[in-house]
Amino acid sequence: MVASDEAEESDEGLPAGERVMAHARGKARDVAARSGVPVHGAVLAADTEVVLDGRALGKPADADAARAMLQSLSGRAHEVMTGVVL
Repeated sequence: MVASDEAEESDEGLPAGERVMAHARGKARDVAARSGVPVHGAVLAADTEVVLDGRALGKPADADAARAMLQSLSGRAHEVMTGVVL
């Protein structure tokens, strides 16, 4: 497994579903370029975003923020969107 160095802030104006796909594509391209994957090789990349009340929550900064995020989601309808690119 190779982690991507792709920055995810570049597509903030897109709807969440389009944004996760754009981020997954960027991650796949980044890893392919840095890993020397041949043109006909394959890279599997994914990006996930949690949306609550129409707002993307982003990655929590630390354990306390993660705990607060989980508490805000508890018992409430929310969306978890994942974009996958091969």
